[in-house]
Amino acid sequence: MVQVLRDPRPAKIRTAALLEFDSRLQAAVREGFHQPAFLSVSDWAGQHRFLSGSEAGKYNPNRCPYQRTIQDAFNDPEVREITWMSAERVGKSTVGANILGYVVDREPCNVLWVMPSREAVADFLKDEIEPMLRASPTLWGKVSAGRTSTGRTNNVRRKTFLNGVVTFVGGGSASPLAFRTVKI
Repeated sequence: MVQVLRDPRPAKIRTAALLEFDSRLQAAVREGFHQPAFLSVSDWAGQHRFLSGSEAGKYNPNRCPYQRTIQDAFNDPEVREITWMSAERVGKSTVGANILGYVVDREPCNVLWVMPSREAVADFLKDEIEPMLRASPTLWGKVSAGRTSTGRTNNVRRKTFLNGVVTFVGGGSASPLAFRTVKI
């Protein structure tokens, strides 16, 4: 004999409970498939990048509008390589740091950053990258401190973050470049 169990609540309450359940289920599904809205690198920097030093405060992409196109080329799927020839002291490091911050926050992957020498790497990290990471709560929360579960460590030339690592190397020798698998 099969016994059918019926909900003892009145029909009005059952209907309200089903609607509530359906609403919660749909919200959970939406949240599970949620993808953050698209942000270009320059828009991301305007919202999440903080500068330190003489121009401390939130990064303003409109202060140097010529940088916007260069930064946003990073998001263009048609662009495979960005080459920028310019004078000194016009924001190349800031643009590069903004792109790196965007990668750490929005598109995590392995990154290899090559500079002319180890001394240039040390100066760039000390003057640009470390202050950027510390000043931007979004980034500071994603960069791991110390040893991670994968055994990687953050040190002078390596910064580990969720789903990626950025390694800074000085040129002059191919050996630091030879065994790295990176996307950028």
